[in-house]
Amino acid sequence: MEQNYAMLRLAKTSADLSLDQAFKLSQLLLLDNDIAKFIYQGEVDGGSIDIQTIIDAKITLPVARSISSMLSEIYIFSKNSGYLLSASNAYLEPEKMYPTLFAFEGLNYRQFRSKYLTAPFSRAFFAETTALVDGRAMRVIPLVQTFPLNSPSSNSGKIVMLLDSEFFSSILAEQRVGENLTSFITDSSGKLITSWGDTSLVVGLDYGDGQHRIQVGDEKYVLSVLTSEVSGLRFFSVLSLKDISA
Repeated sequence: MEQNYAMLRLAKTSADLSLDQAFKLSQLLLLDNDIAKFIYQGEVDGGSIDIQTIIDAKITLPVARSISSMLSEIYIFSKNSGYLLSASNAYLEPEKMYPTLFAFEGLNYRQFRSKYLTAPFSRAFFAETTALVDGRAMRVIPLVQTFPLNSPSSNSGKIVMLLDSEFFSSILAEQRVGENLTSFITDSSGKLITSWGDTSLVVGLDYGDGQHRIQVGDEKYVLSVLTSEVSGLRFFSVLSLKDISA
């Protein structure tokens, strides 16, 4: 049980280090003058020299994406113009470009925009999903931050970071100390972000940090819970008492 809890703490620490880096990167993007100009600028007429604003803002994104191996893609959204930037493209007609260049699983563009780009909030993690990144379908966890961060109600734009789901799966899998360990991560409200193992054992969301004895059906388990001070994410593992006894 102690080993199980120590491994969960290690998984949380690994995630915290990478997420802290992602948060600092998003802060740098928030403070970047070229990004701010792009977000506050309206639509650009064909042939206008104002297109340079879009070019300057886009230049910063490939460098930012390369900073962390956990980061699959970055999008910058402007509410004023409706434009969307990524490290690899500028979407000046995003609705037309959406189906083939940056589609998200099960959503059309208007649904994608409503879910990720227009709802006011300061910072939010979204459940693991499939997104088209550089022409390849990837499992990602969207981390979305409103621009500016200190005034989410103004909702002038969004910074969308697609976190590689395999990064989180690997740190959950590495904590395995029994044959049937299940691990999962939720946000602070209890929404499931990602999981590894038996999804029927995604339980105990109301328990506080620490280790708890629980029963699911006829089986008894040890539920371990830790909350990240960095991200607010909650880390869970469920280990069968049979494994401990064995």
